[in-house]
This record gives sequence, C-alpha cells and structure tokens, in this order.
Amino acid sequence: MSDKQARKDKTTSPMREREYFEQGHRYIFGLDEAGRGPMAGPLVAAAVCLPLDDTESLMTTLKGVKDSKNMTRNQREKVFTVIQETALAWGIGEVAALEMPKINNMTKVTYIAMQRALKNAFTDTITKPDVLLVDYLRLPDYEDTIQESLVRGESVSLSIAAASVLAKVYRDQKMIAYAKEYPDYGFEKHKGYITSAHKRALQTYGPCAIHRMNYAPVQNAHQK
Repeated sequence: MSDKQARKDKTTSPMREREYFEQGHRYIFGLDEAGRGPMAGPLVAAAVCLPLDDTESLMTTLKGVKDSKNMTRNQREKVFTVIQETALAWGIGEVAALEMPKINNMTKVTYIAMQRALKNAFTDTITKPDVLLVDYLRLPDYEDTIQESLVRGESVSLSIAAASVLAKVYRDQKMIAYAKEYPDYGFEKHKGYITSAHKRALQTYGPCAIHRMNYAPVQNAHQK
C-alpha cells in the first residue's frame, strides 16, 4: 500500500479533541456541512460530541471514519448509526431550498444549519458546548465559546469527520426520497449537484419545489 493510500484509508485522529479534554473541557463538538454546492435540496449540517476518556477504544469503535468524501456510500452508511450510538450528543440541522432566497448568502445558510444542528444536539445534561471545532468557519453567536476553524477539518478532527458522515448520509437519504416525489430529475443519482443530466432535466421540466431559486441556472430555467 502506498503512503498516499494509507493516509486516505486512515481513521481521522481525535487528538485535537483530546488536547482540549486534557485541559478540562468535556463537551467538544465537531461541526460540518453537506450540500453547499448543489442547485437543489437542503444544506445539511451535523454536530457531534464524542466521548474522549479512552481515545484508543473510540478509534476502534469508529474505525474508518474520516472525511466523508473519501468514504464509499456503503462505508458511510455502515458507520452512520455507530456514530450516533457512540456520541455523547449529536444533532442534525438543515436549511431547506425554499428558505435560501430569503437568506441569499450560502455562508449564512451554513451558519443557520450548524446552529440548528447544535440546538438539536443539546440534551438535558449538555446544554452548551465547551469547545467548537468547525470545518473552515467560526460560528456566530458563540463568541464566548472556545472555537477553532480548521482547514480540512475532517482530516484532523474525528468529531468533524463524524459530523461530515452524519450530514452526508442524512442529506443523501433525503435526496433519494425526493427522487420518488420528483422522478424527472434523477436526484437519486446526482443528489441535486450540478451535472449535465441535472441541467438537461432542469431545462426540460423547469425547476421543482426543492430547486434553489437563488441559483442562476435555476432562475434562468424558471424564466423560460
């Protein structure tokens, strides 16, 4: 196996989280999103707080969890429930396509989805985060919380990698369900992303209820 392949196959480490845990922080949440680029369907975010008292056991339980883009569909679906059962807390939040034109800024859309994911993750005992580890971004309204914006966060934080898996699987499943409701667009294949087949369907049938009307290709098809 090449070094490149070994890195690709490697489970993401929880050492970033462990550093904070050893400083006395317990509720360390990783956040990531799926679906920022598509021209149909929701943007979905997930928040995951993992138990960090035994990282060796944690990595064994979550073996193979890494950047969801470097996992197969079968691998992602296999660990989806495992992540939920292992986490101290987890939540999923989404912003529907119909909401996006009112917000009209995908960074703000991402913030809203992440804030909803965090809110949905809170429990009777976990009512606020000690630390937020966020892929690329810093989350507004949590200025009093320790935050790290991590480039390629899924590769350096197991919590972010786990969040990326939850967000990706949840969104894919939702798009597959939408494909049954709107069968002309092939959502089960491209999940709303901009592909040649999707653009052809959009030109032929016009936009449906889950298309993002603030996206230029959708607006142009709507005007014809």
